Amino acid sequence: MADRHGTQTSLLAVLDGNRHAQEYRRWRDAHPEVFRLFLSAATARLNRGERFSISKLTEEIRWEEALPETPGPKIDNNHRAYLARDLLAAMPELRGFLKIRAVAGRESSPEGATP
Repeated sequence: MADRHGTQTSLLAVLDGNRHAQEYRRWRDAHPEVFRLFLSAATARLNRGERFSISKLTEEIRWEEALPETPGPKIDNNHRAYLARDLLAAMPELRGFLKIRAVAGRESSPEGATP
């Protein structure tokens, strides 16, 4: 990821100091199987040429997948922005299909963000 000056920055460096980002990293490390569900759902939409949002994927996974009730990998709405960025990092071909916006508190839009 490049900042507004063209300097390459890792996603983790961008997220340092952001409480929601830190919570997301802990959640994702604890529940890698849920991220795999997001990858699978995103791949299916890409193969169909379908644009989508992380909100739509999140709701579909919440309602259609058998996530354990307790203790389970609850998908916090605050995680969606970071899930979207991780999907784009894992699958750059999603640019143009997955719409993202700037993360609150960031002074510039992320690469690939929609206005």
